Amino acid sequence: MEDKIMLGERIQYLRLEKGMTQKELSKVFKVSLKTIQFYEQNRTIPDIYLVAEMAKFFNVSCDYILGVVNTPIPLDEREAEAKDHIYMPKEFMKNKETRRTYKTIVEYVKMVHEMK
Repeated sequence: MEDKIMLGERIQYLRLEKGMTQKELSKVFKVSLKTIQFYEQNRTIPDIYLVAEMAKFFNVSCDYILGVVNTPIPLDEREAEAKDHIYMPKEFMKNKETRRTYKTIVEYVKMVHEMK
């Protein structure tokens, strides 16, 4: 129940941060004014697809809207962070010694997996 309360508060907070009225927000998401009011009053909750649309619109994560995290990290920062993790192995593999260590670890994991 606490998450539901958090959700309505988050939607309202994000809307107000953008300086929008409930009516304006309802037009953006193609829902009725009453629907937005119900979300903010915690009388109903948006479906997962609308939460994803809201996250994109407000430039925050779905986790933030849902109350899983309390820091509204902008999506572009989250994408940059993810790209760093994706490209890190390329930098890691440039060093001959680390490449050898990596291969040893991979072989060990394969061996353990095959034993199961």
